[in-house]
Amino acid sequence: MNISNILFENFSGYTSGKYGQVIARLTCSTNPNAVCDNIRFRNFTVTSPCGGQPVVICDGIKGGIGIPCVQSNSTEAKAALKATCKTPQAALASRPW
Repeated sequence: MNISNILFENFSGYTSGKYGQVIARLTCSTNPNAVCDNIRFRNFTVTSPCGGQPVVICDGIKGGIGIPCVQSNSTEAKAALKATCKTPQAALASRPW
């Protein structure tokens, strides 16, 4: 599958913390004939309740995405995925529906 010219713009907020400090993960095909380029982030201020530096994982994407990004097999990505939250996740007092 070919994917190109994607813009993630004006995202803000918090993740659930389920994946530690990882706030986004982009994985494209590693097939040499596949196209996965011009994928960009702009004004992306998402954080994790686990604290520390938020981490974005990118695999198989050609070129930069506009924010720091590491490969899933990197030491930084592995450490970010193992991070555990010390801040409790928000609980709902009642069902929203």
